[in-house]
Amino acid sequence: MATVTFGVQGNGVWQGWTSFTGATFAYECLDDSLGTTHDSGTTFVTLGRQLLNPQAGRISFPIMLMAEGLVPDSLTLNVAAMEGGALNPDLQIGFARSGLVGFHATVFTPTASYSVVTRIFSTNPITGSAWDADDLIGLEACVQSFVGQNGNNDISLISGSITYHPRTNWGRKTQRMI
Repeated sequence: MATVTFGVQGNGVWQGWTSFTGATFAYECLDDSLGTTHDSGTTFVTLGRQLLNPQAGRISFPIMLMAEGLVPDSLTLNVAAMEGGALNPDLQIGFARSGLVGFHATVFTPTASYSVVTRIFSTNPITGSAWDADDLIGLEACVQSFVGQNGNNDISLISGSITYHPRTNWGRKTQRMI
């Protein structure tokens, strides 16, 4: 098995942030490193939860553009966040793909200073099945404010890694000469 690290690579499908600070695009606020080092709030995305707006409170970012030939054994996500005000909702950490989302069973409760949490996904949280090579296509890291809680959090980093083995069943391709 081998491991490859990743950072966010653009704004994703879910863009429910309240605001972002210190960059031109939201994803630039979260790409501080491929590990757990972050800039402690120089750049961050504020994620709120508006109970009357179901699109608010969820953000996602592509993580593995052009990933091919990797069969994931597990995926790991790192998120750095802190409470953004008097009220702050718990955060759910997971993945989004094709309009569907799936989250780790353990929520993250940010505190008054930045802290980094790591979540390991040995199965695909969207399908509940083992990871497949095709699961990486269009996969986005996703963070969501816990439904039903008001307030906001500041997020400074989303990164992670994939532990994988190489794909061996590529099939035989034939070429026809004309």
